[in-house]
Amino acid sequence: MEETSYKRIRAIAVMDDILKAVANRKEPPTARELSDATGVPKDTLMCYLATMQDRGYVTAEGGSYRLGMANALYWARTKARLEADRAAIDDELKEIGAV
Repeated sequence: MEETSYKRIRAIAVMDDILKAVANRKEPPTARELSDATGVPKDTLMCYLATMQDRGYVTAEGGSYRLGMANALYWARTKARLEADRAAIDDELKEIGAV
């Protein structure tokens, strides 16, 4: 990605930190564990988690959190695009006799 002088949006970085903290745990983490892992105060973290839950990024199970299906949907779309790109490249290589 090209370097720019644009300001960075802290909320997106915090959300990314939370998602990584959830994804990197063997067991679904609690809000306290996520707060400790990210350095985000628990009250603030709960606001992030509520919004992320509303948007499908995380799901709450008891007092713990798991990645939500929104993440899988984005990955599936990206994977499908990459597979289509790969198929097009393979077709072009066959046309020029490179494979």
